[in-house]
Amino acid sequence: MICEMIGKNKFPYAILIRCTLLIFLVIVCVLHGEENNITKSEDEKRFDDSFDDSVFNEVNSEMAKRVKIFCLILTSKVNRERAILQKQTWVKRCDNHIFGSGEESEDIPTFKAYHNDGYSFSFGKMKNTLSHVWRKYGDKYDWYIKVDDDTYVIMENLRAFLLKEDPNKHGYHGFRMAVYGKSDPHTYNHGGAGYVMSRRSVKELVEKGFGDSKYCRQTDKAFD
Repeated sequence: MICEMIGKNKFPYAILIRCTLLIFLVIVCVLHGEENNITKSEDEKRFDDSFDDSVFNEVNSEMAKRVKIFCLILTSKVNRERAILQKQTWVKRCDNHIFGSGEESEDIPTFKAYHNDGYSFSFGKMKNTLSHVWRKYGDKYDWYIKVDDDTYVIMENLRAFLLKEDPNKHGYHGFRMAVYGKSDPHTYNHGGAGYVMSRRSVKELVEKGFGDSKYCRQTDKAFD
């Protein structure tokens, strides 16, 4: 019908131009898409052929042998999905780990560290979880890192940092902050960002510090 109309010069010229341009654009888009697919495929192939992570894997394997790290993560029932995602990603590179929560769960699993998941009781959760870990594993690990369930740790970088540190000496590393403002001379490492403690520090903290008011406050309602 269209051809008949064109043959009889009854088909509007403007519509003919538009149809021609539309067909041209469709052809260009198809060809451009095919070209992009070919280029992407070739780029990916060149990358795969040139990429060699054997050196990284070898170095990381050696560091993992020399620096044993236990990961302690505080979580809660409402943040269950966070803990699952952590287990699927960076927690795999810990030598061992535990999730401390206000409620015991078998699917993650979690250790019931306290009867309340409120942030103001994070010290109680941390204290009970760390004490449980030390009683169970003793000095099996070199370092113990405490983080929250919204933290991602690059374990390779952490091991590289700790490689020359002595776990048998006092060691406490993290994001340093001042207590109650700049006027107070005391500082601490922020619990949310995470901190790592040496084997000796954990031993003295659990066996000597937690139960003595000279070193630690004797209340669970506090920030860790």
